[in-house]
Amino acid sequence: EAQIIQNWANQLTTVPTSTLAIVPYQNSRWEPLCGFYHRQSLSSLQTFIESGGRSFQVWLSQAAIPLPVGEREAVMLSNCNTLEEFEQLKGKIGNG
Repeated sequence: EAQIIQNWANQLTTVPTSTLAIVPYQNSRWEPLCGFYHRQSLSSLQTFIESGGRSFQVWLSQAAIPLPVGEREAVMLSNCNTLEEFEQLKGKIGNG
């Protein structure tokens, strides 16, 4: 939903300029495809990789500030791998 993304983008003005990333976080997992990344995060990520780091989730836990994820956001971030999961998601959207 565009409004959810816009609400997250509006929060960017409230975080310190030293913040490398602001990323949705739910169920002990980061949602990196919907994150906002400062240009400076690239050098931090490169250093992490050069030091043997391989997990983007681990890097995010060191570098990112979590964005709040409520019910609407969780539905938007849902992952569907089967037709059954897609049908379940459609039901949630229809009831939301």
